[in-house]
Amino acid sequence: MHRLFIAILLLGTGSAPTFAGEAEIKAAQSVIQRQMSAFRGNRDAEAYSFASPMLRMKFPNMAIFMSMVRQAYPMVHNPARYDFGTSKEVGNQIQQDVMILGADGKDYVATYTLQQQRDGSWLINSVTLRAGGTLST
Repeated sequence: MHRLFIAILLLGTGSAPTFAGEAEIKAAQSVIQRQMSAFRGNRDAEAYSFASPMLRMKFPNMAIFMSMVRQAYPMVHNPARYDFGTSKEVGNQIQQDVMILGADGKDYVATYTLQQQRDGSWLINSVTLRAGGTLST
């Protein structure tokens, strides 16, 4: 009975969770593509503009953010090649795997977590990196 009440309450308030469809996933992938393009073009302000408010709290200005990216994520900053892998919805976020061939010739999987903003746009909330992928074959 309690669960039914919560379900009705959520439906009645319009706060029921929405699931990421193809359009949302494409929008999230577009954000990643645009940030990677900005990295390649040395457009630091543009690259920083794709960071979520939470990420901006951790890295409060563009210089600090770009220094972190260049030092900790050189394969994301300057990939030889990349391709999108699987994506899934986790709460109000989309997790998108990106297979990366680094300039060092090694394969990586970067898992981007993007959060939908109040205006409907998607911004990058975090990136975790692990060895692997299949782009070097």
